[in-house]
Amino acid sequence: CDETCITAGKVCDQASEDEMRGIDSEEKVEAVANNFAGVTCSLYEDFQSSLTPFIINEKCYYNTVASSTCNALDEKCKMRFCWCSELPSQGPSLAPSDVPSLKPSQS
Repeated sequence: CDETCITAGKVCDQASEDEMRGIDSEEKVEAVANNFAGVTCSLYEDFQSSLTPFIINEKCYYNTVASSTCNALDEKCKMRFCWCSELPSQGPSLAPSDVPSLKPSQS
């Protein structure tokens, strides 16, 4: 998922992994698959892998043991469901602030 998210201008991070690890049932993996046109789950399998959730030939795989990772890689797994987070802020903005600056007290 690292490469997929980078291509989309985003990042696969801890929050992304938490989302992927939350897909731990047939109902949840089917709900994810339903978000994609032309993706249909005909069969389901609880598959203990860091690649889950994913789909191969209409068989949707999920994992009841939280082990999904962003950097898992397997050439056979071409349709992995990846969660991507927005890139973190690149530092403070240079735009002027609407908050008045405080002056030191004269006491």
